[in-house]
Order: sequence, then structure tokens, then C-alpha cells
Amino acid sequence: MTRKRYTPEQIIRKLRDAEVLISHGTTAVNAARQIGVVELTYYRWRKDSLTSLPVAMPVALPVPILEKPPGAIVYLRPPWRHTGKMPFRR
Repeated sequence: MTRKRYTPEQIIRKLRDAEVLISHGTTAVNAARQIGVVELTYYRWRKDSLTSLPVAMPVALPVPILEKPPGAIVYLRPPWRHTGKMPFRR
């Protein structure tokens, strides 16, 4: 069986139909089934359509400049913060 390839217009139409179904109380899984695609395909299309729209792109905020006294050491983030472990032991 060959794979069905949808055009961008068909994908947008199916996503709109799914959003209407979801707004009426249908779950995302059932909405994906009713438009004729698998749940994974629905979520991938939705992610791709949101990232391709220029309106959905986040706006870069300016980074605040820290005012520090001369000679002061300012650490923005310790290197072990994300791992939960300190890099050395005493």
C-alpha cells in the first residue's frame, strides 16, 4: 500500500477541521481519527504549522545588563545547576 501525501492546503484544511472538532469537545485522538490521520501525524502537522507561521515565532527580548560594583564577581548560573551535582567533592 502506498503512502498518501497531502498538499499543504489539504493539511491546513484537515487541521482546521480537527480544531473545530476539538472545540466541540472531541478529544485530539478522536479528532485525528475523524479527519483520517494517525494521532502522531496530527501532532506533527500541528507542530510544523505553528513553527512555519511568522506570527507564532517568539519575540527576542533584550538581555538585561547587570549593574555590579567594580571588582565584584557575578555568576549568572553555576555550571552544575542543570545536572544537580557539583563538579567537585571535598
